[in-house]
Amino acid sequence: MQHPQIPDVPFTRTEATALGISPHVLARLLRDGLVLRERHGLFMDADVSASWTPRWRHLQIATAVAARLRGGYALGAVSAAAWHDLPTPWAWPEPLPRVCLYALGNDNAAIRRNLHVLVTPLPPDELLCDSGIAVTTLTRTAIDIARHCPLPRALIPIDGALRAGIAREELLEQARRQRGWPGTRMLLPTIAVASPLSESALESFSLGTFHVHGIPRPEQQVWVQGGSGREYRADFLWPGARLIGEADGWGKQGSSAEEWRRNLAQEKVREDDLRDAGYRVIRWTFSTLDDKLPLIARRTHIRPSGSTRAH
Repeated sequence: MQHPQIPDVPFTRTEATALGISPHVLARLLRDGLVLRERHGLFMDADVSASWTPRWRHLQIATAVAARLRGGYALGAVSAAAWHDLPTPWAWPEPLPRVCLYALGNDNAAIRRNLHVLVTPLPPDELLCDSGIAVTTLTRTAIDIARHCPLPRALIPIDGALRAGIAREELLEQARRQRGWPGTRMLLPTIAVASPLSESALESFSLGTFHVHGIPRPEQQVWVQGGSGREYRADFLWPGARLIGEADGWGKQGSSAEEWRRNLAQEKVREDDLRDAGYRVIRWTFSTLDDKLPLIARRTHIRPSGSTRAH
């Protein structure tokens, strides 16, 4: 049986009918797994949906929801982070996070099925419009997310904003505007610790962890020379301890088994060369940072306290 042309963007039942896909046919497409119900009343071509990353899927759903609601709405928080491609304190999970919108008119704050509507103040200079979609600015988005996370996770969106070119003073001013709001007490200390040199969520999380546990702040993205004379860039360096730290975050070693094998072989050669020059190399992931903290602290002559298992 020939199937009708399915849109490659999210669509509603009404839009499906206008394209010649009757309710009966839509039900069959859903039953056959060719169409997915992404949200209540919102559908998507299954093959197209599977080809998208979770972040991009969330963004497509969020913009579709905002465009179809009556009244004015802007993408905010997690949905704005997807728009700006801002690093978040979480890997994009399944099921996807609830769509988050700011009501620009008269509406009530609400948490509905798969939808969170916010009505906190949103001045015009904290809002931008791109391709007909309203969204909070990168600065407002980073602060909105950071204020709901403790250090070290709060550094992830703040570092991402700095890396994208937002000035530290802009972030400080945004934090001052929200003084007294829930979660704002630690914003100023977080912004003070933040670094645009952190190149991944794990590097930001690691830098925040070192700060929380009193480990001396390392230098970042430093070139060091191996025993062969070849130079390598280190994620973190404690020069006095001749200690190099490498944060192996999501996908750093490659996306395929072949890439993993090739990159790991190259890393072994690199580490052997650095050890020949008198350096100690410590690697970690999100799940192993806790285990490596005592060794990092011992090498830098600082004793850590507590645990990092907030992530």
